[in-house]
Amino acid sequence: MIRNHGPRLAVLTLLGAALCALPVRAATKSSLSASDRHFLNAAIMGSMAEVQLGHLALQKAAGNDVRQFAQEMINDHSRASGKFVRTAGRKGVVPPTTVGADALKTYKRLSALEGAAFDRAYMQAMLEDHQKDVAEFKNASRSVRDRDLHALVVATLPVLQSHLEMARKMMQSANP
Repeated sequence: MIRNHGPRLAVLTLLGAALCALPVRAATKSSLSASDRHFLNAAIMGSMAEVQLGHLALQKAAGNDVRQFAQEMINDHSRASGKFVRTAGRKGVVPPTTVGADALKTYKRLSALEGAAFDRAYMQAMLEDHQKDVAEFKNASRSVRDRDLHALVVATLPVLQSHLEMARKMMQSANP
């Protein structure tokens, strides 16, 4: 059986390219607080998951609007992931290379769906995920202590809010 590794390969390629751009550091200690480091790692894993799910949606979605949304998630979260990975490198943090367990569960659940059922489930997942992301980034905008990471959080928040609004509108139009 031939397996499609496109989404996984795309995420790993993106991450590999970003990691290659990192300055080489000899076992340096991170300049970030534990909470800032935790947020940074979570943001990287979240962006990687969005890219991975976006690639899955490009393969499985029935609606053009869902595929367009997925492409925007890929584009925006690839950019964000690159910025967060570069920040991690500058701050002496080794970035995560895999997504979290919840993202893997979502990917597996969505992989089993096709067509309109996939579209509904993917958009519901995007709505819920971006609600969580916006709340976490708002909290981080008040709590992150590192100046560079804070600037990145503040710059990323409006993009996430835009994604959330797009997901809300798509869910409302799908469920009159």
